[in-house]
Amino acid sequence: DPDYDDPDAWVNKGRALFYAERDRWEEPLVSRMIGGLLGNDLGQMRIQLNARTYLVEPGYRDDGQGLWDLDLPPNEPPPMEPETITESVRIERVPEDARPGDSAVKVEIVAPDEGVPVARYPEWDYEIGRDRPEWTTVLDFPTRAGSLNVIDRVLDSHRSLVHRITRLVAAARISRPTRLRRQPEGERIDIDACIDATISLRRGETPDPRVHMTETRRHRDLAVSLLLDVSASTRDLVLGAHRTVLSLVRDAAIVLAHAMTEHGDPFAIRGFCSNGRNEVRILRIKDFNEPYAKGAMRRLAGIEAGFSTRLGAALRHAGSELTSQGNHRRLLLVITDGEPSDIDVTDRTYLVEDARKAVASLSHPGVDVFCVGLDSGGESYLHRIFGHRNVLLIDRLERLPEQLSGLYFRLMK
Repeated sequence: DPDYDDPDAWVNKGRALFYAERDRWEEPLVSRMIGGLLGNDLGQMRIQLNARTYLVEPGYRDDGQGLWDLDLPPNEPPPMEPETITESVRIERVPEDARPGDSAVKVEIVAPDEGVPVARYPEWDYEIGRDRPEWTTVLDFPTRAGSLNVIDRVLDSHRSLVHRITRLVAAARISRPTRLRRQPEGERIDIDACIDATISLRRGETPDPRVHMTETRRHRDLAVSLLLDVSASTRDLVLGAHRTVLSLVRDAAIVLAHAMTEHGDPFAIRGFCSNGRNEVRILRIKDFNEPYAKGAMRRLAGIEAGFSTRLGAALRHAGSELTSQGNHRRLLLVITDGEPSDIDVTDRTYLVEDARKAVASLSHPGVDVFCVGLDSGGESYLHRIFGHRNVLLIDRLERLPEQLSGLYFRLMK
């Protein structure tokens, strides 16, 4: 109907493309060409589809397969299409001076534009009360290198803050407690020392007055994973400030990384965002066994905001890496601006409940999960996900030490 008028610009574009090819309507390739253009527009529009509730209507629609002659021999069933599992690889360039078998040699990754699938994780569906197995796919994406001047500028402009946080981290003796026996003072009585003192009294000797016992933490035994939210929402301004959430995320990570490097704590830094359940992007900024040197610093300085926030899958992946560390305490510190979301989910509660379930599941292997929340003025679900005691809310970098002090105090218990 050439007189039909539709209010949707996308529909009108489809009609215009169709009538522009009036002379080629008999060619099947016209449909593919127009469909490809319109499909690309749908991707740019980020139209949301809830795959859990979508139903093709009407239910009696035929797929038309019976109309086609597939040239198969009679009585032979059609071939089944096997499920193909493709393993991705990433090419690495080894320096010319590398020795064979030297595992400590630093390699330069020739990073493709596409991510490498590294893991699949379940996702909690609160409506059915169960996990959807292997529902999300985590991909390892390359990180654009930034300038080291960003790192130097943050450290120079916050010298006092860096010094305070470094002292705070140094004072935190997070490890297994060591018992010190035969002490002159202490919280408990040393039974063995009391017995020896009683024996000395009965023998007429002067007893040893050191009959107490105390516990202390002499060493550091803590592994930390920093998980940075780099979704598109971090482009928003921090509430009451003239800077973006992403810049505050980056600066907080720079200060914390500097403090942990000063005292030798093993730590990793990951960024995350998502583009649907099959593309949860993990940016590998620094590994546990990698020194915090120029390469990691450049990757941290070069983080950019984009895509959505599928928090639960990112928590599971970072927690899985952290669980493999053999330290006494393992801390997963998430820096985010609040609400999980993704393009294939319309129910705002769905990803919140999944993230809350992911946090609860990490407590079983002994991972402590805390969140540094940055207020961008939107609705925040952080307390529901992490718990009221495990959320540290800041609106400026200078508030980080006072919040971290409470965190480290809880870890030392």
